[in-house]
Amino acid sequence: MAVSAFQRLAYNIFGDRFRSKARKYYDLRQDLQGARMDVTFEMYLSTATLYATIIGFVSIVIALMVVHVFWVFDIITVALSMLTGFGLGVLTYLGFLVLPVMRMAQRKRDIDATLPHAINYIAAMAGAGVTPLKIFHSLAKSEVYGELAKEARYVIRDVDLFGRDLNTAIKNVAATTPSQKLQEFLQGVITTSTAGGELEPYFKLKAGAYMTEKRMVQKEFIEKLGIIAETYVTAFVAGPLFLIVILSIMSMMGAEIVLLYLVIYVMIPMGSGIILLMVDMATPRA
Repeated sequence: MAVSAFQRLAYNIFGDRFRSKARKYYDLRQDLQGARMDVTFEMYLSTATLYATIIGFVSIVIALMVVHVFWVFDIITVALSMLTGFGLGVLTYLGFLVLPVMRMAQRKRDIDATLPHAINYIAAMAGAGVTPLKIFHSLAKSEVYGELAKEARYVIRDVDLFGRDLNTAIKNVAATTPSQKLQEFLQGVITTSTAGGELEPYFKLKAGAYMTEKRMVQKEFIEKLGIIAETYVTAFVAGPLFLIVILSIMSMMGAEIVLLYLVIYVMIPMGSGIILLMVDMATPRA
């Protein structure tokens, strides 16, 4: 991965501080590998520290300028400005620590979503007599399978550039991939290959199992979606409509219209937001 001048500067300033703490940041190193961010943990933390320092310092300066223009410049406002800058710097650093975890979660969803189709593709190629190494080469070149293709590229990298055998390369990817399903599949490939078994029946078996699982998940989602739709129509369409009619009639008779405003501007938007959240939570990620 190309290293920017900013990253080199950060590493020169803070690199030694983190290099001796490799054991302390073991989880971060695993997260960076799983996120495929292609950067050492020392450089990543150095970059995070420099960004946090700059943002914190700039925030303090801006806060002091704002205080000087709009408020009384005293010890309390200065302290608040310092705390604001420090807080923004800490949040920046924490954001860098959370970023690999978020990328891992996104990659896991992408891999799990394409895995059943990719295994069908792998099984078809194996049935045509294509060797496992060529199958991974073909999978790595495909743009259809997204993050799964990237995992295949790491297998090919270990074989072609580092001179490792295919089983070792697959084992390395299986140990660092964020997808539990892909890890199980790759471990099965290693076990079958090591035992001298045929890979084609294994590929077909896993392809059928994953597609069946995917169909079951989609069926459950459709059933949940139907229940949510019925709830939405009953609670947030028919119900509010009935209330609006009743409250409108009452307002014409001189009653307060506060409840009408609450229904229109609070109840209906909040209800719609809750339904959207329920749909998002029910949507299968794979």
